[in-house]
Amino acid sequence: NVQRLIPREAFLGQMLSKTRMIKKETGKASWFIFKRLSLQRGEILDPSRQYHGTLTYYQALRDFLQCRLPCVDRDRFICLDIAAMILYLEQAHFKEHLDPKSLNRPELLTQLMPAAELARLPPGFDCGANVIERYQKFCASVDRRESRIVTMNRVFQYFQKSTLFGCYCWEGSLSTRPSNKSHETISDDRFRAAYISWAKKTRGGAPKQPPQVDEVKPQGDVVLAINFQEMAIYDRKSGDPVYRFAFADFAEERVVVWGGRGRTMQCLVLTKDDKSPIISPKRLNFSHPGATDAAYALDTLYKHAGWKR
Repeated sequence: NVQRLIPREAFLGQMLSKTRMIKKETGKASWFIFKRLSLQRGEILDPSRQYHGTLTYYQALRDFLQCRLPCVDRDRFICLDIAAMILYLEQAHFKEHLDPKSLNRPELLTQLMPAAELARLPPGFDCGANVIERYQKFCASVDRRESRIVTMNRVFQYFQKSTLFGCYCWEGSLSTRPSNKSHETISDDRFRAAYISWAKKTRGGAPKQPPQVDEVKPQGDVVLAINFQEMAIYDRKSGDPVYRFAFADFAEERVVVWGGRGRTMQCLVLTKDDKSPIISPKRLNFSHPGATDAAYALDTLYKHAGWKR
């Protein structure tokens, strides 16, 4: 499944017509998800706004279960605690599976934990037993009179520990410059012009020599994550950050210009060289079938957060 942001000024009737046309031509179905543009760390669920809090919780739950990285803050125990709290909240749904043997089934555990995390559990690890143990401890510690929205907020605070909380994500690879020039959005000339413009605005003048066009080193199997503050690249297997590019003008490592066409999103980024701590401009090429969607999401979140290009 691929999420695609739709412009706020779009008309629903026109979009429905387009989705019917796409299904007729490709056989692929589309559906709409009405949700907040992005969740942010530090938020709390307001008990006086039940509907808003409930919808926000379920949006965060869906994002958590679809997390593409294999860990939550590199701490499996946090993930198990979250699973136990979700189990507590959804007791009615899981009432026939509140024992380790019954719960220890993939179709049930994937409703409590991300599939990526389940896939990396060591052989012999009894996930069901660990979740039930934490569930029983949570039951003993929580006030049964506590309202559901307050318990949701407890879980919501744990969701915020997730690396990808509030992010739009795409799995792809860092590639070389696209061989098809029609898929290129940041040509060498545009790269140099954008860098000179940025240098004049932030460094007080243009560089004496035209900047060399260097490429970010290719790397396969990565996750591109975008939120209100930054664009980050994570290693898909380890979950480690590879690059982090902020939006703020004062940030050393940041994304300056971007665009997407075909299967490639290109960005001009300022980053440190592998062999030197000196910040230098580079062109990043991210390859994914939804590259244009990623570029549009980056543009939307950047503007919505109040940053100006």
